[in-house]
Amino acid sequence: MSESRSHKITANRISKKLRADYNPDKGVDIKSSRATVEVETPDTVGDAPGQLRGHRGAVYIAGTTKDAVQKAIEVTSGTTIGVMDNRGDIIKRSTRKGAKKVHVAKKASAKKIRKTLKISSSSKKSAHKTVRKIRRH
Repeated sequence: MSESRSHKITANRISKKLRADYNPDKGVDIKSSRATVEVETPDTVGDAPGQLRGHRGAVYIAGTTKDAVQKAIEVTSGTTIGVMDNRGDIIKRSTRKGAKKVHVAKKASAKKIRKTLKISSSSKKSAHKTVRKIRRH
């Protein structure tokens, strides 16, 4: 199956940030000394945890769209897999044992997470709880 244009753009953007090579063949898309990243579209997010199984260090699913990021957060809830958006900003940090701190960009702000997940900021207290919960998982 050929990959989408958004997949290629996202993978190239993140590989450039991590100073790693993008591998369009089978296996993970980006592998560097700091992190392993699998770029996924909304249709393929469910396959990513299986592809990242067995990799040591920080592992991330990068969503190509806001919808893919939302699905990735749901899929990775309660796991050690982290989530990145299409720009390479970390939405949920990887907690995998032996993971090095990945400094590809500053951690996504609470405002950006609320915007990505379309959480209304009318109830700031509940919005902050939601952001903290996402960051912990």
